[in-house]
Amino acid sequence: RRYDLVKDLLSANDPVGVRKDLLDKIKDNFKNYKNMDNKLKSAIDAMGFEISAEGKHYKLRFKGENRYTVSVAKTSSDHRSGLNLVSQIRRDFF
Repeated sequence: RRYDLVKDLLSANDPVGVRKDLLDKIKDNFKNYKNMDNKLKSAIDAMGFEISAEGKHYKLRFKGENRYTVSVAKTSSDHRSGLNLVSQIRRDFF
């Protein structure tokens, strides 16, 4: 799974500095996550994620790839939920 992700990322992006910049953008946008507003949706879309609303959670799909999804609660449970989500994205995708 990670091999496929890295291979797809490398073929779709310039190799210099993209990972760090993308992770910084993800952290900046999700660090104070409470709910999914229009500003956050457009920022997520600009980073290459697709959003779908399913049940109690949103599903973020990276670069249109069904193998690489992460669930996001529609409303956060505590003040750390955004940073926990950033850690999960970093661990699963990068």
